[in-house]
Amino acid sequence: MKCNRITNSIEPLEARIAPAVFVVNLLGDTSTVTTGKMTLRQAITAANTKGGSNTIVFAPGLHGVIDLVSGVLNIDSKLTIDGPGGNKIIIDAQSNSGVFSIMSEAVTLNGLTVVDGIGSGIESQGPLTIDNCLISGFRGFNGGGVTENSGTGTLILKDSVVSGNSDSTGGGSGVYARTNGGVQIIDSKIIGNYAKGGGAGLNVVASGGITISGSVISGNISTSLGGGAYLNNDTTTGAKVAISNSLVSGNSAGASDDGGGIFLASSGPVSIKGTSFADNAAGGSGSEGGGLWEGGTGAAVIAGSRFSGNSAGLAGGMWLGSSNNVTIQACSIFNNRAINGGGIGGSGSFNLTVAGTTVSGNYASDLGGGIGLTATGVTRITGSIISDNVAYSGGGAYLITSGGITIQSTHVLGNSASDTNVAGGGLVFDSTSAVISLIADIVANNSGNGNGGGMFIGSTGTVTITGGSIAGNVAAGQGGGVFIGGTASAVINAPGVHITGNVAGSYGGGVAHVNGGTGAVVLNPSTITGNVAAGGPFATYENTYGAFN
Repeated sequence: MKCNRITNSIEPLEARIAPAVFVVNLLGDTSTVTTGKMTLRQAITAANTKGGSNTIVFAPGLHGVIDLVSGVLNIDSKLTIDGPGGNKIIIDAQSNSGVFSIMSEAVTLNGLTVVDGIGSGIESQGPLTIDNCLISGFRGFNGGGVTENSGTGTLILKDSVVSGNSDSTGGGSGVYARTNGGVQIIDSKIIGNYAKGGGAGLNVVASGGITISGSVISGNISTSLGGGAYLNNDTTTGAKVAISNSLVSGNSAGASDDGGGIFLASSGPVSIKGTSFADNAAGGSGSEGGGLWEGGTGAAVIAGSRFSGNSAGLAGGMWLGSSNNVTIQACSIFNNRAINGGGIGGSGSFNLTVAGTTVSGNYASDLGGGIGLTATGVTRITGSIISDNVAYSGGGAYLITSGGITIQSTHVLGNSASDTNVAGGGLVFDSTSAVISLIADIVANNSGNGNGGGMFIGSTGTVTITGGSIAGNVAAGQGGGVFIGGTASAVINAPGVHITGNVAGSYGGGVAHVNGGTGAVVLNPSTITGNVAAGGPFATYENTYGAFN
């Protein structure tokens, strides 16, 4: 007897089902069969029944509103719905339901407008691509416009607008995603959403990476963390958070919450490039990061970006709380406001590099008009400009660190402070142990009522000044150019430093060190000339005052 051979190779069922194209040629929402006519609901039912991978299109010239009267449209097969775009097909949920409920199959929605519902407008448990769509006017619970709850599926939102949505509890009124896959927001607008929770525009927890490119996140209001977006890349694979060429503007976080523009916590690397953070607000005096809150464990690079007009209790432009390396490169940070750290603020164990960056016109009512930083890592500022910032103490920067500080090839210009004691118009160093190396031009800063027009050194570490000019600075108190506290140590290598034209209202027009102080200060006063002090008849106080080695 002859037997047929049985193999272990079985062709997947889906591959044996030929794709079909279903044509919608009837507006409305009826399941009643009319010969030669098909509604969108009927087309979806037919695709679900057939199985496999299918496509729904709309008849040429068909345009108008589909009023949903039978509730949400359920999709449980691989499907592409290809609409004509341009608001020609509008699906109106009439404040009764969502529009699409998608199971675990991969679905693409293209060229559709979905509006006015209760629940999420588009809810998916599988891979979802939304292209050239408008999603607006949904009032959900966790998520209003788009909700992605999938194990491994990727959410892609491309060339679309998600606007005017709200939620009642969990945040993400624009887009809410919980997935082990990735989330990509490409050339889209997330605008004017409101959340009783975190991340009014975007609330994303995705271990597969988060990409935002060429997009606008604007005018979103949250009652919790992340007015524009709450992003958490909780990854064990090193997946990246990448934000590029985007605008984050006019968003606000809750009354005491962080990240007016974006709240970002990532255990993978972070890249922010070519992006503008403008006029965002974190809420309340204890809030952090008006434009950006960045506090993950992954290394972060913020490059070619702009932070302007943002406000917070701490760190108006950006808050850094990372436990990894942070690099700020070729950025513009200006006209931001905070209590501490008007432009840049933060605390943590990270190493910070600021390179080729302008920090200008920022304001802090307390510490650090331009930069206010408390860190245990190494801080390096190079090739940058810190100018025209204002604070109560440390107009340009107030740096508290137990790590080292290096400032090189940097201009500290026209900053001002007003503290009656620890003023420091340009810079304040207040470190317990750091070695601070300075090669910079510190020019035309003003300490108002206090000491240290150009610089106030109040640390127990050692400050070494090896190059640059300290000129034209003014202090109402001591040290028009430099004030050195009693316990601080300093070495001013005067042949490489020019200290001239500074003015003190008290003693030490050029450099002042507290008499009887325990810190050792070494300088060569022969090159410290042309400074003025108004504190007494002693000519030697014009340029230097205090105890020096």
